[in-house]
Amino acid sequence: MQVEKRLRVAICGAGIGGLTCALGLSRYPDIEATVYESSASLTEIGAGIGLWPRPWKVMRQLGLEQELLKVAQRIPPDGPVATFELRRSDTRQNQSTYRLVTEGPLKTFHRAAFQQVLVQKFVKTGEIQYSKRLKGYRYLEAPSRKIELVFEDGSLAFCDILIGADGVRSAVRTTMLTAEARLLASNGHSSEANELLGCIRPSWSGQIVYRAVIPAEALRKRSPHHESIRQATMYLGKDSFIIAYPMAQNTLINFGAFVMRHDLEDTEYAGPWVEKATKDDISAHFAAWRQEVQDLIDCIDALSKWAIHYVRPLSSYVTSRVALLGDAAHAMTPHQGSGAGQAIEDAFLLSSLLGSSYTTRATASEALRIYDNIRRPFSQDVARRSRLNGRYLTFAGLEAERCHDDEELEITKLGEMIARNWEWAWVSSLDDAVDHALTTLSETGRK
Repeated sequence: MQVEKRLRVAICGAGIGGLTCALGLSRYPDIEATVYESSASLTEIGAGIGLWPRPWKVMRQLGLEQELLKVAQRIPPDGPVATFELRRSDTRQNQSTYRLVTEGPLKTFHRAAFQQVLVQKFVKTGEIQYSKRLKGYRYLEAPSRKIELVFEDGSLAFCDILIGADGVRSAVRTTMLTAEARLLASNGHSSEANELLGCIRPSWSGQIVYRAVIPAEALRKRSPHHESIRQATMYLGKDSFIIAYPMAQNTLINFGAFVMRHDLEDTEYAGPWVEKATKDDISAHFAAWRQEVQDLIDCIDALSKWAIHYVRPLSSYVTSRVALLGDAAHAMTPHQGSGAGQAIEDAFLLSSLLGSSYTTRATASEALRIYDNIRRPFSQDVARRSRLNGRYLTFAGLEAERCHDDEELEITKLGEMIARNWEWAWVSSLDDAVDHALTTLSETGRK
């Protein structure tokens, strides 16, 4: 017997956040969730993805653990584990090191493989429509009161709730903030309207990352005992750092070389945000760095160049029956390995609220308000911490400037600062936030 649908939810974006939200909603038979993806097929670009214990628990709760473990890097057991080794590497002299010990490992995956596991799980019960790039949306008047989605191909779709999981250049965010700014301006609040409009276009962080996936065997032939074959490693230097870690069952090495211009943060980036690059683009920059870095660069076959952009802190992730999650809401720098994790957390808490029997089309805006009150402060704090980590890793923070020599004591001090700034990722849980959200919603529903 077909279950009558309580809510029809449209999710724009089939990235990790959007698919996690769709899977979260699939737990509720009386909710219909449709995912609209702008590309013609899922060709997730990027390289590695890491999940800390918080978002990994969400994957377990959604029944994805066993399938994801099949495509994961070999994972040590829970408990204290040396997750990253930090090495001062912008000199050929003896280097100082610091081992970052975390409570539970950072689980690493090839991003495309991770996404495919989510897709295969969702399409068993839900639908993904491809080549559906959102142009905008609007609220319809009574009696329908639905949300009308308008796509670039001229087609339309309708829903009760719209979730924007469409990335850093989100069309949902653009429509939402434009409408809110227009309303503010019409009421004489021009400065607040301009502030909102300033959040539509992503801001350049002043950072470039050169990304590659290196065959582990190629690195092993060049340097049989290279530490990044077996251990996630960060090679640190003034205004630059490199991260390398094994993934895909030790067959691949994820490589990212970050070049920072902190003085250019929040300026306009001239050029494509993503483009092909060559080894020559980074060889000169890292020429004076240690041999371990040269070995990594020498093994690169294909390299891409990414300008890292972020979303300025929003005053709200929701309006009426529309919500933003993941990069659409809080795109951040990647220096705490938490961009995907925060999207997963957004998705799980939001889908849990929508799944509650207290949530109907009439009360959905209250559920979204609770989501915003809980997730926005937390995710924006993670974005702030990630920015700070980027400064620490390149010796640009005010405190970190004092750690700019090769003494073991100094790299230890820097490592301890990074650990304190990062420890939320392995000592806290999303559980309390979900419980608080559902309790708040039920109390509201009983009033």
